[in-house]
Amino acid sequence: MTQAWNEIRLDASLTYQIARTHASIRRVMESICKQHAGLNVNQWKLLAIVAKFQPARMADLTRWVTFDRAFISRAAQELEKRGLIERVAEERDKRLAILKLSDDGARVYRQVAAELDRVQAAAFAGYKQRDVSLFFLMLNTLDERLDAYQAVRASLEGPQPDAAPPRPAPRRRAARNE
Repeated sequence: MTQAWNEIRLDASLTYQIARTHASIRRVMESICKQHAGLNVNQWKLLAIVAKFQPARMADLTRWVTFDRAFISRAAQELEKRGLIERVAEERDKRLAILKLSDDGARVYRQVAAELDRVQAAAFAGYKQRDVSLFFLMLNTLDERLDAYQAVRASLEGPQPDAAPPRPAPRRRAARNE
């Protein structure tokens, strides 16, 4: 039996607990990123993704971050301006950019990543490694299931029109001759 929304205990609500935990993590990350590198969290995420997949094509980064291409482009420009990443044109298609960390970017990445590793270790202190591994497995599984759920919902709803069809012009009544 499903409960009405106002009867659900927030401590057992996935959306509430994930949102609360995300807010806590984000506050810690903002502080660390700003303190060590003067970065915001989104710039850090892009820097970390480039570090993991470098050399990385900008077009491929959209699979790993939750930003659109325009945001990735702006964040990459800011990181490049600060000397943390280098942008190189792809050999086959000069319009496409390849990103990699600069030496300074690698240094900043190592500093911030080390501090975030310490935060994670503190957060999981007292848990057995198998429980931590299970936690990450559950998060990945939840992510996959929610993506699948959304895909099914979208397919059942059918294509969504971008905009309402234009309204026909109002008809004018012909004047009566009397």
